[in-house]
Amino acid sequence: MFDLYSVSVLIFITALVFALYKDRKNLERNSIMLLRRTERGKGLIKKIANACPFFWKWLGNAGIVIGFAVSVYITYFMIESLFKSITSETAVSTLSVVVPSISSTTSMGPGYLAVPFWYWIISIALLVVVHEGLHGIMTIIGKTRIKSLGWGVMAILPLAFVEPDEKALQKKSLVTRLRVYAAGSLSNFIFALIYLGIFSLIASTLFIPSGVSYAGTFKDYPADNANLTGAIINIDGYQIRNQDDLTLALERIGVNKTITVVTFNGTDNLTFTLQTTNPQRVEFKPDMFTDFVISLESNFPGTVKLLNSLSGLSETSTESWQYLTYEKRFWEYAKSTAASIAGDAEIHISEIERALEGRNEPGFIGIGGISAYHTLKDDYKNAESGISFFQGLLFFLFILNLGVGLANLLPIIPLDGGKMWDDLLKKYIPARAELITKILAWSVFLIIIAGFVIPFLK
Repeated sequence: MFDLYSVSVLIFITALVFALYKDRKNLERNSIMLLRRTERGKGLIKKIANACPFFWKWLGNAGIVIGFAVSVYITYFMIESLFKSITSETAVSTLSVVVPSISSTTSMGPGYLAVPFWYWIISIALLVVVHEGLHGIMTIIGKTRIKSLGWGVMAILPLAFVEPDEKALQKKSLVTRLRVYAAGSLSNFIFALIYLGIFSLIASTLFIPSGVSYAGTFKDYPADNANLTGAIINIDGYQIRNQDDLTLALERIGVNKTITVVTFNGTDNLTFTLQTTNPQRVEFKPDMFTDFVISLESNFPGTVKLLNSLSGLSETSTESWQYLTYEKRFWEYAKSTAASIAGDAEIHISEIERALEGRNEPGFIGIGGISAYHTLKDDYKNAESGISFFQGLLFFLFILNLGVGLANLLPIIPLDGGKMWDDLLKKYIPARAELITKILAWSVFLIIIAGFVIPFLK
C-alpha cells in the first residue's frame, strides 16, 4: 500500500512524463538524455559576468588552485581508502552512489545511499543550475561565445547545460580554459558552505541539544547486544545533552560496570540495562598530513596548538581520556621523527601523562557516528514538519554539492578534473600528455570499481 509520500513521487513522475511528451517537438534526444535548448538565460549570464569581471577572474584563478589541490587530495583519499579496504579484516566501504528513494526515510548499504526523493530531486536541480551557471560566467569572462544552454532529463535526473564554443575555447590561453573547467566544482563547494552555514544557523537558533544520537552500533558490543535504540538522554543519572556529557559520564563510570541507559525514540522514553566494556583502541597511523603538521611545527612552533584551537572541539573533548591518549601518541611520533622539536615533544608528553594520572579508562558501550540530538524549541513546535523538511533539504544540499564537486575533479575525462590535467600536461609535456592522461584515468577508474567491489567480497 502506497503512503502519501510515495504517491506524491508518482504524481511528479507522471506530470514530468506528460510535460516532456507535450513539449516533444522541442526536445533533442542525445543517447539516453532528452535536452531542451533555449536562448533564455544567456542575457542573465552575460549580465552577471560583466557586472564585475575582475571579481570573476580572481574567483576563477582561485578555482584553478583549489581544483588541482582537491583533485590531488581526492585521488590520494581514494587510494588510501582502497588500501584500508584491502587490509581491513571487515568490510570498509568509503564510496557510495547516491540514489533516490520513494520512501521518506534515508537508508544506506554497501556502495549506496538512498535519499528521500524530494530531497534528491530538489538538491540535484539546484546543484546543476549553480554548477553550469558558473561555467557560463567563466566562459563569458574568457570572451568565448556560449553556443547553447538549456535543460533536460536523463531518466528522471534533472540536467542543465551551458555549452561553450569548444573550438573558440581551445584557442584561448591555458588559464582561461582552466577557469572554465574548474568553475563547476568551485560553485558546488561555495554553495555547500552556504548551505552548511544556513543549516548550522537554524540548528543553533531553533533547536536545543537534548541528547546524543548515533549512526549505528558495533556488532557484539553492549549496545548491539541490548538492541539499543533511540537517542541517549540519561546514563545512570547523568543527564546526556551532547557528546561531552556522554564522554564525561562514561569516564566517571568506567569499565565493566552495569549501567542503565535511557533513550528517547521520538515519542517515548525507553530503558536499557547493559555493561560497559573496554574502549576500542584508536590506532595511531601517521600519514602524509601528520608529517606535514610536524614539519610546520618544526618551522613554526605553536602550529599544533593553533590547529587544535581551530578544530572546534570543546574543552571537555580535548581533555577526554581518549583524546589525550591519541595526542600522546602524536607527540611520541613527533619526538621520534623530528629531532628539532624532540624537547618540546617531551614536554607535551609529560604534561599529558600528568593529566591522565589517576583518570579512569572510560567505559565503552559500542556506538559509532555519535552526534548531538536536537529537539525543536517549544515556540516553533507548530512549524515542526516544515522546519524538519527544510533542515533535511539543507543537509542533503550540502552533502550532494560537496560530493559532486569532489567527484567532478577526479582526473578522468570527460570530468572537469580530467580536462584540467589534460590541458596542463599538453602545455608542459605534450609528447607524454596523452599517455599520462590515459594512465591516470584508467588507474582512478579501476580504483573506483575496486572500492565498490571489495566490500562485497569480505
